[in-house]
Amino acid sequence: MLKDRDGIIYRTIKIGNLEWFLDNYQNTSIKHHYPDNNPENRSKFGCLYNWRTAMKAAPEGWRLPTRNEIKDLTNLVDITNNVLPNAGIYDYSLKHTCIFQQGTAFWTSETYTHRNAYSWFINNDLKYMLCTSMNDCLSVRYVRTI
Repeated sequence: MLKDRDGIIYRTIKIGNLEWFLDNYQNTSIKHHYPDNNPENRSKFGCLYNWRTAMKAAPEGWRLPTRNEIKDLTNLVDITNNVLPNAGIYDYSLKHTCIFQQGTAFWTSETYTHRNAYSWFINNDLKYMLCTSMNDCLSVRYVRTI
């Protein structure tokens, strides 16, 4: 578990040499948006951030994951049942973590161009990388090496 500078407690999980947020980031003291523009969605879905804000907002020692770290994680996740079976986690909460009816998108730390960064998108049994405008607002899950 991690308590951030605003007193919000985030669940975490250790997988290999990485520790991942189990919850979406929800710091409201920085520029953010609420899913569906509804503040009541914060506790369930977290907040949405543009890429530059997400890169700067990580709690000390944490960061956005790389594309390869995301690929490794999503290969472990049973998206249909929303679990990390090999880790004994039965609610990793990747399936319903954002406003997208058809799926969820999260930022990675890697840029594609000076205006675009990679994001990862999960939809039922699909998972893939997207090239997304850095101005778009997406969910954030931070990671750290342990």
